[in-house]
Amino acid sequence: MAAAAAATSVTINTTTYPLAASIPLSQGPYTLRSGSSGTQANTVMAYSYFDGNNKLQTAAPTSPNASASGSCPWNCSGGSCSTPLTPAPVASSAPLISSVTGPGGVSGFLQSGGTSTITINGNYFGSVAGAVSFCTWGVSPCQGIPTDGLPMSYSYTSWTNTQIVLAVSLPSTVTEADWGVYVISDAWILGSAAEYPSEAEVPVEQVPVITSVTPNIAYINTTGVTLTINGYGFGLTPQVGFPFGFSNPRNQVNSLNGTQITITVDITLQASIGNGSISVNNSGVFAFANFVVNGPYYMVVQTDSGQTVLCDLCTTTVERQVVYQILNFDRSTAAGVQVCEVVTASNYTCAVPATFPGLNITACTAPLTLLADGLLEDDWSLRSDGFSPVGCGYTDADTWQWAGSAASFPQVLGRLNGTVNTNQVTINGTNSTTTPATLVPGTVISH
Repeated sequence: MAAAAAATSVTINTTTYPLAASIPLSQGPYTLRSGSSGTQANTVMAYSYFDGNNKLQTAAPTSPNASASGSCPWNCSGGSCSTPLTPAPVASSAPLISSVTGPGGVSGFLQSGGTSTITINGNYFGSVAGAVSFCTWGVSPCQGIPTDGLPMSYSYTSWTNTQIVLAVSLPSTVTEADWGVYVISDAWILGSAAEYPSEAEVPVEQVPVITSVTPNIAYINTTGVTLTINGYGFGLTPQVGFPFGFSNPRNQVNSLNGTQITITVDITLQASIGNGSISVNNSGVFAFANFVVNGPYYMVVQTDSGQTVLCDLCTTTVERQVVYQILNFDRSTAAGVQVCEVVTASNYTCAVPATFPGLNITACTAPLTLLADGLLEDDWSLRSDGFSPVGCGYTDADTWQWAGSAASFPQVLGRLNGTVNTNQVTINGTNSTTTPATLVPGTVISH
């Protein structure tokens, strides 16, 4: 049979479309058949199907003056006109979210200023990765990421029909809020299901960041220190953490718009001098900043006489005179600080006198107040020629500490160990037989 005359339009279900026009999806799905004569010669009785890539196939009349095979007056984009094409597949079920979890199976949440890993659990997500979208929770339909959440990014760790694992990164500007999340499947679903997808609530929690603490240093044993902690992501009910020995007896905490906290603390003698940290806890997420507790800390060698000096009124017994400087942790001079020493003498070896005569020390009950230069002279000697035999003496363990804390919470400045003999004094491993024979100026005595 000869080919039918060329047509300029196609009629589907009484609706006429121009030649090669796109056919609305709402008209189908159908199976493609072509008429052969009469009023059906140029009418598509059914027109659409989806191929393996979920692409819509369409049919149109042949171009003018072109012939079609056999009695078929149609060209098709995916199949033989002389045989009915595969019907469109049944619509897939819409994605259904049952829960959103975080690491360890806890309720999932997104962190502002950071990256969060969440797992979306449910069904009908498809075996091929589609897309995930976020929006403001409670708005229907779910559309649009809140503007303070941009720019954001996410990447999939895995995608299965029942579970999606993805990492979501948000800017630090995003505020705490409840977001919604929904899944876009790559499968064909009904338009109504796509317009109102299954959603799950995902809270956005601000990640606290501390940008400054003012002041960031305070002296030990000081009361009523008001600190201002600046940053963002603190939330409305932050918890502030301090090193051991800090107290907040006035319970003064004030958070201003999640960006500033003021708090008044006491720094007791139980605190440790040196570097510590202040933390802000917002919903289990912590931020840290360094804070210095200042106070007497370093004991630094200035001069050491070695074995060249004899004790007062002595002709043979040596006295070793070492000058130290006491500095605060911030390296400022510890002027006006009171210091004392705790000394343990043992292994007395002299025959004369037979009994150890005792020590002449700076006791903590009568401490030494340092002058503006922070200098301390410590002399080690038997202080008499009346000890024999030559070379006898005792072992000395001498701990210098801040007298202000000595009673309950000693703050050690330096530990000295050695021996005191009639002809030789050894301090921290140095004497006339060692190299160097003296403590080197600038040496910091260990705690």
